[in-house]
Amino acid sequence: MSLTELYYEEKRLLKRSGNMNQIEVLLSLKLKTADPTLDILGSDRKVLQVATKDFTNYLNYLSSTDRNAKNFQLEENLEKDPEEVSSFLTVWTGIWLKKWKQRFKLALGQTNNKEPSQNQDNAIKANVLWSKLDCREELLEQAIFALIKNSEICGSSLIAEDIIKRELLKIKNFDTNNTQQLLTILNNVLKRAKEIQQRSGSIVSIRVGKEYYQ
Repeated sequence: MSLTELYYEEKRLLKRSGNMNQIEVLLSLKLKTADPTLDILGSDRKVLQVATKDFTNYLNYLSSTDRNAKNFQLEENLEKDPEEVSSFLTVWTGIWLKKWKQRFKLALGQTNNKEPSQNQDNAIKANVLWSKLDCREELLEQAIFALIKNSEICGSSLIAEDIIKRELLKIKNFDTNNTQQLLTILNNVLKRAKEIQQRSGSIVSIRVGKEYYQ
């Protein structure tokens, strides 16, 4: 797709989507170009939502590690050098889609087997501990950056949060004010994030309705 075609397609999508910002529109165009079967504004909207969050995380990671990227504003650069931004998005989207197909699994409808009560209890407990964690945003950012550093750019927020919650469950009598416990969790989270790269296959499961496949 040429820059001229990209421009007009972007305008068309902005008009159709209503509340999408320019970055979301550009990502949707790149995703659609890379995989024409995607219905970005319909059944595959979740793909765009995850990609947008991941792209934001990726830019934040660059800003934290690259001095030249600290003052990088994508929308401003889009006006100054649209071809460079377009090429950057093309490469990033291609890598991201490969990871999406590797790490995400779509499950149809409801399963017949109920989730074991132990898993449900653990999930509830993990969510309670997570909500009480004052430094969760800082911890989440560190986990996300560790994942991106190890090439896990897809589903970074979802995977990072899951890693942290699992580590929280391992601490007996967890105290949000216990610095030593928090340091232990941080070290274990960073270690787990690094180990994710060595795993093959899906990590995140998304349950969808039958209409997704229609």
